[in-house]
Amino acid sequence: MKHAKLSIAVLFLFIGSAYSQTYQGPEQGAYPSGVFVSTNSFTNQPAVKMPKIEKTHNKIRYKGEPWINNQAPGLPTEKEIYNEGASAGTEAGGVVLLKDFQGLTETNSIPPDPHVAVGPEHVVGVVNSDFAIWDKSGNLIKRIDAAAWFSAFHVDPFDPKVFYDHFAQRWVMVWLDQKDSPPTASFLISVSETSSPVGTWRNWLVPSSWNGNTFAGNWGDYQGVGFDETALYISANQWSFAGNFQYTKIRSIKKSDLYYTSTDTCKWYDFWNISLPGSNQKAFNIRPVVQLTPSDTAYFVHVPYYSGTVYAVYRMTYDNNGVPSLNGSILNVTGYQSPPQAAQPGGTAVESSGSELTFEPVYRDGSIYLVHSVANPQSPGYSGVRFCRFNPKTVTIDEQLTFGTPQTWYSYPAVTVDKAGNIVFTATRSSYNEFLSAYFVGKAAGNTSFTQPYLLKPGVSTYNKDYGGGRNRWGDYLGIAIDPAGENFWMMSEFVPVTSIWSNWIGLVRMMPMPGVALHSSLQNIDFKTVERGVDHDSVTVQLINMGTDPLVISSISNENSNFSLGGFGAFPVTVGSFDSLAVTVVCDPHETGFQNDTILVESNAAETMKIPVSVEAYDLNIPQPGKVLVVTNQTDGGKVFSINKSTGEATEVGYSGSVSFVTMEANPKTGVVYGLTTSLTDSKLWKMDANSGKFYLKATIPLSDATGASFDTSGVFYIVSKRNLLFKYNEEENSVTQLATIQTTVAAIAFEPFTNELFAAIFKPIGSGKDAVLRVNPATGDTSLVGNLGTNKPLRDIFFDQHGGLFGFMGTSSEFASLISIDRSNGAGTSIGSTGLKGLVSSACRVDVVNSVQTESAGSVVSDYKLYDNYPNPFNPVTVIKFAVPYSGSVAVNVYNTLGEKVAVLANGFIQAGEHTVQFDATNLTSGVYFYELKSENFRALKKMVLVK
Repeated sequence: MKHAKLSIAVLFLFIGSAYSQTYQGPEQGAYPSGVFVSTNSFTNQPAVKMPKIEKTHNKIRYKGEPWINNQAPGLPTEKEIYNEGASAGTEAGGVVLLKDFQGLTETNSIPPDPHVAVGPEHVVGVVNSDFAIWDKSGNLIKRIDAAAWFSAFHVDPFDPKVFYDHFAQRWVMVWLDQKDSPPTASFLISVSETSSPVGTWRNWLVPSSWNGNTFAGNWGDYQGVGFDETALYISANQWSFAGNFQYTKIRSIKKSDLYYTSTDTCKWYDFWNISLPGSNQKAFNIRPVVQLTPSDTAYFVHVPYYSGTVYAVYRMTYDNNGVPSLNGSILNVTGYQSPPQAAQPGGTAVESSGSELTFEPVYRDGSIYLVHSVANPQSPGYSGVRFCRFNPKTVTIDEQLTFGTPQTWYSYPAVTVDKAGNIVFTATRSSYNEFLSAYFVGKAAGNTSFTQPYLLKPGVSTYNKDYGGGRNRWGDYLGIAIDPAGENFWMMSEFVPVTSIWSNWIGLVRMMPMPGVALHSSLQNIDFKTVERGVDHDSVTVQLINMGTDPLVISSISNENSNFSLGGFGAFPVTVGSFDSLAVTVVCDPHETGFQNDTILVESNAAETMKIPVSVEAYDLNIPQPGKVLVVTNQTDGGKVFSINKSTGEATEVGYSGSVSFVTMEANPKTGVVYGLTTSLTDSKLWKMDANSGKFYLKATIPLSDATGASFDTSGVFYIVSKRNLLFKYNEEENSVTQLATIQTTVAAIAFEPFTNELFAAIFKPIGSGKDAVLRVNPATGDTSLVGNLGTNKPLRDIFFDQHGGLFGFMGTSSEFASLISIDRSNGAGTSIGSTGLKGLVSSACRVDVVNSVQTESAGSVVSDYKLYDNYPNPFNPVTVIKFAVPYSGSVAVNVYNTLGEKVAVLANGFIQAGEHTVQFDATNLTSGVYFYELKSENFRALKKMVLVK
């Protein structure tokens, strides 16, 4: 049915208690679809996910229409309610970060749409293509692809929301699905059977294209989800399948028809074509309210996208037969301006939120709390966050403030409130000098100031990704939730970890002090992972936080294992005030190898001694002999490392690498150390290998995603290729990458020639001819030139140079045993040496010690005889120069041997013009002792002794 509007719309400008608007409905609908699914059918591996087409939904950005712009009398101005936040220790109080860990990482969908919920023992996060379950310590339990989760319905889910319904002790997720052909659209609802998200859920598909039981020819987008004691509420902006906005819809689903029903049919009531109160103008983007405490009314709020002076407040009640009715009213607020789009350093603008609600308001103890983006009143070219608390019964403002900081943009704020009335909101912040980063801000109950903005996770690079759609989208919302006890805030907020890659970080914060003394550690345990003895050391800072109302007095902090040391504090006792902290530095500098364990003991006036476990695996690193060829394999061959006989191709097992996910391994010619890379959508991890065991030890996390190959040049600089053919140079000291060029051809592997420092590559071409092409690459420009083809049309998995400058590769598809081949560097022709017997071979490394360029002193001069001069200096440490003369142009080799006759270095091996020449020998990698250097040509051989003293 349709309700009539009041004829005098002007009443609604100033009379908040009058409710009237037009809408259609309520109409009841029902649809049979309930199916059971269990998280136990899925893994916790984020990499094992069903592939999805990169796509965006709803490419049209509709903003609604301007509404009322006349501010009601008696309200303060924008500048009068503007607040830049206080420094720590002021009247504004503080927010304490208790825990943080990695949230959901990038998938192949934009925008991310992160949302989070927290229950008694778990945290659940969602993004636009999958969801994850963690325990409250941050351990990932499950990560599940949404399409696989709803596979019974054959859908492509997006726009997820997740809540923990503390009234019913159930978890609820709501996703969307939409298809143009045939035109279908659905709300996808998933409800857990218990208070744990691990186990059985029930999935429902209910058409969003229906009004009641009638097909309406449109689909629901950008849904809002709320709940109270009795029902679940879903709102949506309804679009025609041609892409035009039609109206907003609200669907009410009784929990008795969803959570507890014994049938497979879900029932609901729909309201649609809802107007703004006192107007026939269509409302756009109505948000249901999440109720944290009981109320006899369900509430919904609309905040206009454009500049405005009012909000629309809707309420839903039920008659004795359980049929709902809807009423609306105007809430007068201080006027606000629509925020500008956010900027970032050196990048394009980011499509950030307007002034509309992007996160559901929350209701607690008679008040509704909400936040939304606005233009900064002091600097309208930047954006801030409007906070509002109002009484929905009287439709009057309780408090309103606008938060901002100079020359910054805040986007997609999300807020919730604890049982004491303290609020915390999270938002993305950026500036011309700050990348898109995750922040949180608090405000204590009764205070008139916000806290300072706290950094949850910094962005490290620019973000520019639109998949060709022309919109650099960020958001469309962030997630924050209060735990069921009503005291701790959990948020999942976005940041940029790598250029044009989004990611999320989870944080646990608190504003309510505990009674008495309450000692908390920012880290429950400290794991240094792996540290090379005598080469590396590591340190972390632990915050010892007093979460209580009374002073914390620390009498001692101690440990026993001498591989760890403590610092950062002065003489004891140390007094820590309420919501203050003491920073303790824990240093790991091991002098023993193996697994080292310790416990940090904190004695204080708290009820119990705090114990913080500390651990590390300390190791010594052995490097391979020069010329030894090593390969690493994937899961097919168990992630093992093998040595390869260069004469036959035969593989001999060395040991387990520690992972089945290595994408490349390479030996540094300066040090002989073998490095490996694993990679993900957000970063890559650099590992160092012990050549005796084949085990890799974690060295660093590199801010570069989707690495596919790497190689060291002759100076020991590490070059990395990413999935998008980008060539980077890695600085190990700074743990940073610099983009050099875009390689013009997709490559499977790269390798530097040890004498000329030319960069060679193997093409990546899964189908068609030319799979076996060998290329040269210009590292400065990315230009490629064809060397030639193997002549087999079989792909090269990897290539490497040996210590003599010979080029080799491993050939064959992933279903074949990889074959070792030698490659003619002049034309790319391949000669098979033999099968490795390995199908899972991924990458190879051959130690090629530093080969310095031969310096010509008198090319073309008349030299009558071959001559090998004494090296200078001798003895030396670690560099010496060797001079030699050749009477004829031709092939010449200069080699170095140890006393066992083993070749330890190749200083020259190739065509050299007649004349006198010098070559530098760098023995940094060798031990003290006697060595022999040899000059060898077709008709001459000479040998001399030199002494390395270190």
